[in-house]
Amino acid sequence: MRCSEAREFTQRLLDGEDLGQDGVRLGVHLARCPRCAAEHGALKELDALLRRSLHAQPAPVPLPGLALDLVGRAAGMLPQAVGLGWRGRRTWPLALCAAGLVALAAVVVVPRVGRPGADRRERPAPSSARAVAQVSAGWDSLHVFEPNTSISHIATAAEPLPSDSMAWATGLEPVVLSIATTGRLRLSADAVISLGADEITLHKGWVRADLSGRKRPFTIRTHAAVITSTDAVLRVEKPTGAARVDVVVDRGAAQVRTSEKEMQLRAGQSVALEPAAPGRGPAPLRAL
Repeated sequence: MRCSEAREFTQRLLDGEDLGQDGVRLGVHLARCPRCAAEHGALKELDALLRRSLHAQPAPVPLPGLALDLVGRAAGMLPQAVGLGWRGRRTWPLALCAAGLVALAAVVVVPRVGRPGADRRERPAPSSARAVAQVSAGWDSLHVFEPNTSISHIATAAEPLPSDSMAWATGLEPVVLSIATTGRLRLSADAVISLGADEITLHKGWVRADLSGRKRPFTIRTHAAVITSTDAVLRVEKPTGAARVDVVVDRGAAQVRTSEKEMQLRAGQSVALEPAAPGRGPAPLRAL
């Protein structure tokens, strides 16, 4: 099986199709091709994430009628458009436009989570006493699991985020959080974080913390080290596919603590932190 076939069968498998013998061939290919296996895992994770995160909300009249009309028109175009697409590259834009109409209709039928009047009644806004951060940019790209909830929602403009909530970016635009009592966090397109009082835990991606003017220490926790700083600008990143964590200080200073030692990074300094290997003790710090 070629890699191109593996990608096609992976998508068909995620769509719920029974692949039969092709499923066996796909399994053999994934066992032999690390690249396709990684893509398969990422698509499977994304599919599960979307299924957990998106749930329908009723749309106000007359949007359902408009949406159904769009779906009917677009669905009628798709077979012809796709059929033409197989016979020539120039006709693929028609297929894409038809698919786009179906997607547009779906958006109309299922309004964005966080629409005033529905989601807010079920999920009351946290009190200012519990809020540890606020979404200041890129709210459409941020999904949030609040404490003691099993369903996530898409953040809204200026939404306060309580302690012990989890958030992840979806890559549509940059996400910026304002920290309570001064500071800003800029998240990468794939960042996943847990929020606490005066701290976050970085599970994936990178975060750039601007703590300018802050009086209280702010902590960024990772699997390899704990980074604490006051009135500094720094970046902490967990590179994709790597176990290490990179820390770069642009301004001010940061205290870095691992299970073995502590060190201080000043402006212009950086370090790569590697977690301890099982049974071998903590790995040493090394400069980037």
